[in-house]
Amino acid sequence: MQKSEQQYKALTNSLPQIIFSLDGTGKVLYANDWLEAYTGKSLEALTASRWSDVIHPSDYGKFSLLISENLSHQSFPIKMQCRIRNAESGEFLWHLISITPIKNERGELTTGSGTW
Repeated sequence: MQKSEQQYKALTNSLPQIIFSLDGTGKVLYANDWLEAYTGKSLEALTASRWSDVIHPSDYGKFSLLISENLSHQSFPIKMQCRIRNAESGEFLWHLISITPIKNERGELTTGSGTW
């Protein structure tokens, strides 16, 4: 299991995109190294702020719906464009975020898998 997890981390860190997973409450469970490098925030800090310090204020209302408990009612990928602050430049840049709900055999949300 540990070897498989190490291989998954190596794979996701080698891709030129941000990959993350959330639980049903919006807590960040996993992210490749690109997320912290881009935002300058740890997974714990993103969860605690509910991403409010990295998402543009004009986009945050819609974004917060993606990571809310409403995710548990979705059965298809959710996509939206929003501006995310780059830690290095301080600029808000447009990104397409996609979150796919992942459910167990009983149809209950286990995680949401996201990319941008």
